[in-house]
Amino acid sequence: MKQPNVQFSAIFNWLLGISVILLLASCSSSTEPENSGNETETYKQIIKTTVNANAAGIDGVFADIFTDEQSRTKFLKTYINFNRYFDDNSGYLFVNDYNGYNIAHGSDLSLEGVNHWELKDSQNKYFVQEMIYNAKNSIDDFIIYYFMNPSTGVNEKKYAYAKPLTGVNYALISGFYLEEDITNISELEKNKQIVKGISNTYAFGSGAVCTNLLTSLDDQTNYFRKFVDQVKYFDDNSGYLFVLDITGLCIAHGTNKALEGTNLSELQDSNNKYFVKEMISIVQNSAEGFIEYIYTNPTTNQEEEKMAYVQRVPGTDYFVGAGVYLGD
Repeated sequence: MKQPNVQFSAIFNWLLGISVILLLASCSSSTEPENSGNETETYKQIIKTTVNANAAGIDGVFADIFTDEQSRTKFLKTYINFNRYFDDNSGYLFVNDYNGYNIAHGSDLSLEGVNHWELKDSQNKYFVQEMIYNAKNSIDDFIIYYFMNPSTGVNEKKYAYAKPLTGVNYALISGFYLEEDITNISELEKNKQIVKGISNTYAFGSGAVCTNLLTSLDDQTNYFRKFVDQVKYFDDNSGYLFVLDITGLCIAHGTNKALEGTNLSELQDSNNKYFVKEMISIVQNSAEGFIEYIYTNPTTNQEEEKMAYVQRVPGTDYFVGAGVYLGD
């Protein structure tokens, strides 16, 4: 009987083994979230985008509405006090001047007006000095320190990002608490958290401004437009804000000024969805939520699927929205 070719058999078995490994790897990877990232880098992007968007909007209203130090300080306190985001309300904004004085704080009003230049955390880090240094020098990076998490009441590890406000010696700052980095987050979930963070902060801050500072409809309209005109987010600048009232009237729009002052309640997308009516239903029934529809991406001029988050402006008949384009 003819003996089998041992060399050929070994090669065949090796190739078969490699094929099985590659097949298993491809099957395994297909179950992973697309473009997933770790928690630390994901939350850094959420915080940076939220801070940058709010800083741009604040710069806009400082340039044309709140033009002196007294009115700017009053605006910041009104906009930032008790203004929270993230599902556990651990996210908040605060403002320090370049000498270390706190101007406005989103979670602890007792800190306002106090100089924190010499404040150290439990690791003896002068974290306020580092924040101000980053802001003054436009350093696009985070500092790490320990601070009390308002949602747990526990001193926890915190990452903070500081952005300078134009024309004033102030830094707008926010951060996130994260002790352990154990979870991967999908690209879609990250973007959902980004648009939710921007919408939450703008809606809650604007509700306080409309209730306490700008009570006339003309002043409110001017405020909304000055703010949203400055805000662009995502690397391709496809992200923007819009403000409507519950009748569907467009108050402010970040990319299409022709829509302002027109009623959009009968607007349909290419799939015949009355998406503005759905937005109105969401904010009337739930105050906030996500909606998907087809809309023109301002950076590509192509119709694409879009996911938007809408949030009722507390104490008013307005709602704000921010979204992300999902591609064709």
